[in-house]
Amino acid sequence: WRIEIRNEAKSPVANFSGKEAPPASLSFSGKGSAAKILPDGSYTFQMTAVDIVGNRSVGDDLIFRVDTMPPKISLSVNPALFSPNADGDRDTATYLLEFQDASDIEKYVLSISGAETAKVFSGVGRPPMQFVWDGKSDGGSVVADGRYTAVASLRDEVGNEGKSAVVLVNVDISRPLLSVVAEE
Repeated sequence: WRIEIRNEAKSPVANFSGKEAPPASLSFSGKGSAAKILPDGSYTFQMTAVDIVGNRSVGDDLIFRVDTMPPKISLSVNPALFSPNADGDRDTATYLLEFQDASDIEKYVLSISGAETAKVFSGVGRPPMQFVWDGKSDGGSVVADGRYTAVASLRDEVGNEGKSAVVLVNVDISRPLLSVVAEE
């Protein structure tokens, strides 16, 4: 038996062979014949077997992907100053998420923190492209005035993790002070 791994140009990059019965399974480290990790991309492998009397069987090409790169993530917020006081004006902040990755996303987390973690949006699979924060903590109460940071992190199906740059948002629910001075 022989297994040959080829790159997208159909050039062989690794192979395995043996004279005994083929193994039930074979683990591939992602390293080519030169013992270096193969570049990210699509690859095919094909198994060929020859029995004791010379009968030859060639399997179909099977495709797999090498992916060593973390997801690339961009996070932004609009507006950067909001007032979650239920007056109908700038009561929410919307976080916009853009990402690209060669593999499917397995898990996502958007964490918003001030003096302590205020809100966490998380889930499995492909994340939504926007998250609307109403200024409430995970406990359900409106957070205190101040500056909050947000970071998005994604893990793809092969375990690569990526994080966005920190994004700042300011919460201001305090009413303006008004004072009147009367002259005599």
